[in-house]
Formats: sequence, C-alpha cells, structure tokens
Amino acid sequence: MYASYQIFQCLIKFDLFFWIGFTVQFLWLVLEKNDWEYYVTLAALPLSVILLIEGHLAARYENKWMMATFMSGCIGALVYFIYKLYKLLKYRNTDYAAVWHSLTTFSAIAIFLLLITIVFTIIVMRNFGRGLKNSIARNTNHARSGSQPFHRGPMSMNPNRMSID
Repeated sequence: MYASYQIFQCLIKFDLFFWIGFTVQFLWLVLEKNDWEYYVTLAALPLSVILLIEGHLAARYENKWMMATFMSGCIGALVYFIYKLYKLLKYRNTDYAAVWHSLTTFSAIAIFLLLITIVFTIIVMRNFGRGLKNSIARNTNHARSGSQPFHRGPMSMNPNRMSID
C-alpha cells in the first residue's frame, strides 16, 4: 500500500519534469509571441504544476474529490500530448523540422508516464480508507525522527573487528 503511494509520488515528479520540459521547448523553440497558442501554452504551464501538486495532496490526505479532478486533469493532459505528438509527426518536415526529435521524445515519454500515473492513481485511490493515511504518517514520523522501524544488531559476530580508516 505504501509502496504504491511512493511509486505514485515518483510518477508525479517524473510527470512534472517531462511536462515542463516539453512546454519550455515548445514555447521557446517553436511558438511565436504573436501566435494565440503561445499564450494558451504559457497559461497552461502553471496550471499543470498546480494539477500535479493537487495530485500529491489528494493522495497524502485521501481526498477523493481532489483525486478525481487530478485524474480528469491527467486525462486532459494525455489528450493534449497525443494531439501534440500527432501534430509533430504530421508537420515534422516543415514547421517542426529542427525540434521534432526532442519534442517527440518528450511527448512520447509524457504519454507513457501519464498512462502509468492514471493506473497508479486508481491503485492509490482504492487504498483510501484502508490505512494509507496512517501508513504515510507513520513513515514520515520515522523519517523525521531518524529512528529505524526495527532494531538492528551488530553487523558481525566479532564486535572488535578492525576497520580501515
């Protein structure tokens, strides 16, 4: 249960990297400031960061409504990246000739990660009310205090062994 939560958190961080990476490349390398899509993409960048923060908070506090809006936002992002990938491949010899390799890589990885994120969103959401919040709290308390969840004994049978300094 806690392992799926940690994988979900890791996926959110990867999503953040690839979403921002794709958007920054698209803004600086492709779009012109007189294009309407430039401003829509510029406005979508902070909204996508907020969406990912919402997913993190929804899982941490077991909020089903926030998780549902996060999942719908991920589906919207999935549609966006599929559309952009289609457009990149369609116009790769004209409009996107200089950058289609990197943008295609970033959008394909973002699509793959979004599909996995949606699956783990469902897995984490199914663990709501089953002790996930307690497990998160217990593990964050152990991390803050620096304590181990169990006592570790000596590493060897000979407590007077020599060490290399």
